[in-house]
Amino acid sequence: MRKGYTMFQQKIDGLDNALSYVRKRANYPYLKENLAQLASIDTEVLISYELINKHSHTNKELNHIMCALLLIKQALDIHESVTEGNLTSEKMRKQRQLTVLAGDFYSGLYYRELAMLDKPQLIEIFAEAIAGINQARANSYQALQAGKFKIENLILAESYIHQHLARYFGESTEYINVIKTAMTLARLKGNKNNVIDVKIEAKNLWIQFLETELTKQLNKIKNGELSDRLKNHLTALIQPKHEGELIIL
Repeated sequence: MRKGYTMFQQKIDGLDNALSYVRKRANYPYLKENLAQLASIDTEVLISYELINKHSHTNKELNHIMCALLLIKQALDIHESVTEGNLTSEKMRKQRQLTVLAGDFYSGLYYRELAMLDKPQLIEIFAEAIAGINQARANSYQALQAGKFKIENLILAESYIHQHLARYFGESTEYINVIKTAMTLARLKGNKNNVIDVKIEAKNLWIQFLETELTKQLNKIKNGELSDRLKNHLTALIQPKHEGELIIL
């Protein structure tokens, strides 16, 4: 569990049920025994649930899309965490290989969940967004290697699938601006130790910038576009001392 995080306790039946479904699908004992537990930042989980629940006609549809979304984000994060370079021991080589395979495994699960819905357009939306995330992460890594950082790349890397889904569901530009800023802010506050986040200079200044942007965006959004629960959560996220919590998957 990352420093500064505590376990997020579920109190809402709909969200709890959706997460129970995700946990059942992601349950693979060998990976649990050999790799860190799957976990998502509470902001990402709540935004995912609120967005999908708002537009799902059945619990089946909600569960499948929610599961696909959270697991593909896990797969992308796992692949991002894999370091390059020479490994000094057989144990380290096996660990890296297992990490790559875990990412591939969860990628397969996400596709299966979408295929069960028989909605080809959703699969296309996810595929396009995943390609965009991979490109944004590659751009971020290359820019940071050159001593530069562009917040736009991190925003795409963190929220591109959610942006695509929101457009697919017909959400407003103001809504999309809120979720992409909030997800990026939550990532920076989450103290990730992957190859991109550890290289970001002046991270606190970027956090302050995103806090200011999110405050403006929340003031612009129309009443009713965000649930009270999500709006209260995002208002708390803006507070300087708020670091978020982890939800174990």
